[in-house]
Amino acid sequence: MAKWRPDLSSGLDLTDIETNKVSFEDGITAPDTVAGRAIIYVDSADGNLKIKFGDGTVARIATDVDVQSIQVTPLGDKGASSSVGGAINLNNTANPGAGMVIYSNEDGDATGHLLVLRADNSNFDLSALFIDYDGKVNALNINSKGTGTAQGALNVGSTNDAESTLKVSGVESGKGTVKVTHTKPSGSDANAAGFSIELAGAGTACQGLFIDSSGGTTGKLINLRDQGNEKFVVKADGNIDMAALPTSDPSVAGRLWIDTSASRVLKVSAG
Repeated sequence: MAKWRPDLSSGLDLTDIETNKVSFEDGITAPDTVAGRAIIYVDSADGNLKIKFGDGTVARIATDVDVQSIQVTPLGDKGASSSVGGAINLNNTANPGAGMVIYSNEDGDATGHLLVLRADNSNFDLSALFIDYDGKVNALNINSKGTGTAQGALNVGSTNDAESTLKVSGVESGKGTVKVTHTKPSGSDANAAGFSIELAGAGTACQGLFIDSSGGTTGKLINLRDQGNEKFVVKADGNIDMAALPTSDPSVAGRLWIDTSASRVLKVSAG
């Protein structure tokens, strides 16, 4: 067995080297930072195998207890650049495949989420997740294959009563800023809705739908169609266009109809 004790003031104690095996002293005080060197050691404070880089950053390589396998604790600012910054930076340019994959085949006994982002200081003033995308398809895709009433594809909630929970902005010229498409399932969808709103809380005075144009629009405020044909239109000046109204009393309580015998007066059927 060859013995090698390098003369380093870093605190690293490499005790012996054998064929296909390198051994370290099992537990030393965290070494001082040595510029230009990366030091691997077993930390006596927690028993974990770590590496300390020349800038003071410490990364956990392996543990001897059931906690995180890798932990990175940066010391100092590692940059905010979306291309070269970050305590961990993965450059996937030369790899045509996935940059990072988190996979689990755990069953119902799972006790943690696959990915957790937590900003635990109320003064933190940046996003927890930021996507900077220049590609040709959707910047974010969620494909949910779950079943049951509690397994939606996206759930967004907020307890901040001073700001909107969900904000969407766009510059579309011929598309909707938000588009909802409902596709009929194999069974009946008579009780389904393309867009559903519930105003909860006893005594609420919340408006169900609010539309405004701060700069003034010449377009239609509401345009309801069926098979491409306009059925109910509210114009910018407040006028309403309705299609296919009956011209005789339909004898259905509350149904609007046009009385052609009285100069086309709009009436409400009493049933």
